[in-house]
Amino acid sequence: MNPDDVKCREVVTVLTDYLEGALPAEQRAALEQHLLTCEGCTNYVAQLRTSITLTGQLQEEDVPTPVMDRLLQIFKDRSSL
Repeated sequence: MNPDDVKCREVVTVLTDYLEGALPAEQRAALEQHLLTCEGCTNYVAQLRTSITLTGQLQEEDVPTPVMDRLLQIFKDRSSL
């Protein structure tokens, strides 16, 4: 396994904290250093930011009823794990 693969997996595990500003300064600096050299992770962060922005613009009525029902069922199933 490529050592960069490990770093990329670590990015995925801390990305929510990073985007919420909850990552400790030392970890944040290390992640940002990694992003300077890893195009894949940089693209992943950009895609996630775009997804967050777009889903934040959705209104409940924008989501078709069958899709909403399915999503709610998935969330319910996962919360019981």
